[in-house]
Amino acid sequence: MQDNARTKQVLQVFAMTKSPERTLQVLLFASLRDQAGWDEQCVLLPDQDVVTAEDIWHQLNLGPRPASVQISINQRLVNALTPVQKGDEVAFLPPFTGG
Repeated sequence: MQDNARTKQVLQVFAMTKSPERTLQVLLFASLRDQAGWDEQCVLLPDQDVVTAEDIWHQLNLGPRPASVQISINQRLVNALTPVQKGDEVAFLPPFTGG
């Protein structure tokens, strides 16, 4: 949990010191939120031509992404190799149980 707190702190510092046009919003839900210790982050886009949702997952240092975790960009389900852009909202969704 300490590593996740450190990651959150680093991401917040980057978000505050970098241009907002190079950022996007990341949301975690349910068990992912519980494991990471946060539910929402403003994240700096890596400096590369194409950044995918999977790249963002790895940037967050959350470990390997379980195949069961779905990804949405701007509230639309996408695959992990879908490119993200500045200003996007990227959500990582674990399987939900309901009743």
